[in-house]
Amino acid sequence: MKLIRPCLNWGLVISILFFCACNGDDDSTTNPEPAISPVTKRIISFTTEDGVRIAGQTARATAMNIPSPTVILIHANDSDRSEWEDHPFYDRLIEENYFVLTYDIRNYGESENDGETNAGLLTDPDRAPLDLEAALDFLEDEPLVNQDKIAAIGTQLGAELACIAASTDELAIKTAVALTPVRTAVIELSANYADFELQSSYFIASELDLNGVKAQDAEDLFNESLEPKKLEIILDSDLTGTEMILNDPTLGDRIFDWLRDNL
Repeated sequence: MKLIRPCLNWGLVISILFFCACNGDDDSTTNPEPAISPVTKRIISFTTEDGVRIAGQTARATAMNIPSPTVILIHANDSDRSEWEDHPFYDRLIEENYFVLTYDIRNYGESENDGETNAGLLTDPDRAPLDLEAALDFLEDEPLVNQDKIAAIGTQLGAELACIAASTDELAIKTAVALTPVRTAVIELSANYADFELQSSYFIASELDLNGVKAQDAEDLFNESLEPKKLEIILDSDLTGTEMILNDPTLGDRIFDWLRDNL
């Protein structure tokens, strides 16, 4: 039998030992990743005045232990609450210690279908507004919600519901952010609120969205509103809804400034 005598490459051994020594733990040069604060999320449901079950979710920093400013995020027509839940803006709200509620408007996502057309949701004051009313009723029983500091932020149909909610004493919304709202929808959906008067809303639209129609709607709503109010038209853009925040993170900064000043 032929024996093979092992042969060490001492140059290789020395190189490995040197590499290990240079890459050992050294607290003086380590830059650990910032800790991510734990988040508590809860799947919920509530029932509207006309008997439709609405699905939703609450989210907050786990460390939250006092009633805090609250934001209701409302999605666009032909969408669902994941439009917000999958968006970086949602995570930032939680990080900045807002209590957040998202829900699926009836006929969308996990909420029940009321048997009527989706298109009718844009005009019927006895449908989508009832979902928002039920969401606010749900929040009344949440101990970590500051009932005097509730805002609504929405896109398209959600935008119309948000600025309506901030414009009537019947709904406990202090301020709103409306991304690409439609003026005619705001007027039709607000028909059941006798004291409706546009106010405390931040209107946002892109200059080229629908060939300028959405920008004109936002400007008209702004002109018809009482203070506090703000209008922002995103120039040279045709983006809509949450896409505008993704494309320009500084828009998210300006929305947070609005919340801090008006909530």
